Amino acid sequence: MAEETRTKGKGMKRGVILSDLHCGHLAGLTPPEWQVNGDGWREKIRETQRQAWSWFDDTMNALPALDFMFCNGDAVDGTGHRSGGSEQITTDMNIQSEMASYILSRYSNRDTKIYMTYGTPYHTGIVSDAEYNIAKDVNAEEIGGQVFVDVDGVVFDLKHKVGSSGIPHGRATALKKAQLWNKIWAEADEQPQADVLIRSHVHYHSACYDPDFGWTMTTPALQAFGSKYGSRQCEGRVHFGLIYVEIDKGELSWKPVCAKLEAHKSKVSKV
Repeated sequence: MAEETRTKGKGMKRGVILSDLHCGHLAGLTPPEWQVNGDGWREKIRETQRQAWSWFDDTMNALPALDFMFCNGDAVDGTGHRSGGSEQITTDMNIQSEMASYILSRYSNRDTKIYMTYGTPYHTGIVSDAEYNIAKDVNAEEIGGQVFVDVDGVVFDLKHKVGSSGIPHGRATALKKAQLWNKIWAEADEQPQADVLIRSHVHYHSACYDPDFGWTMTTPALQAFGSKYGSRQCEGRVHFGLIYVEIDKGELSWKPVCAKLEAHKSKVSKV
């Protein structure tokens, strides 16, 4: 578990950071009611959806009561117009939003404070933002392009999109850039100085710590393997999962909780 000591606050706070659910995509996080049926290629999709949901459901149910939940963008997948909607369970963003709202509501309680950021316009809406209505449905405390949240004296900087890298040792570069920009904004007294920067979008988890800046990380995604873009155009390792956070009297600890789904394993064809 990566961790850092603070001395600011009082009491214990527990929370999760979720991102990139991509509800509505065939490989998006899909509650049982919306999982596909059928034979052939649909059988493989159904098994991926089932395994991903089962892992997520078991993981969330095993956690203690949550004080906060961050949903850091791309809660829905959108119309998928670049692939003609061929990767969608449904292109109806109202139904996709219903899925996402169901997920966030199912694992929160009346005392859980939910904070959300907007995802990329391609997925969540160019003219109107589907995530705005999701935030209303789940009574989120706030939704924005960039959201700052103080949890017991530890300040989180939440924003969905960050640059990616095609090389393993380059994945920290965009994070360090984001940290530096936060410091510049803070010195201009136009942003809070963050203790923890959270970015998503890239579907892999990476984290780094600097004593002058604090923690910065990208989150795992909750979209399983199976998109045309990922399988045909990307090489890098991706991570399926979430981040669990505890803050005890201002002392921060966190850990990535990731799954290795059987359905994700590549098969070898034999001649």
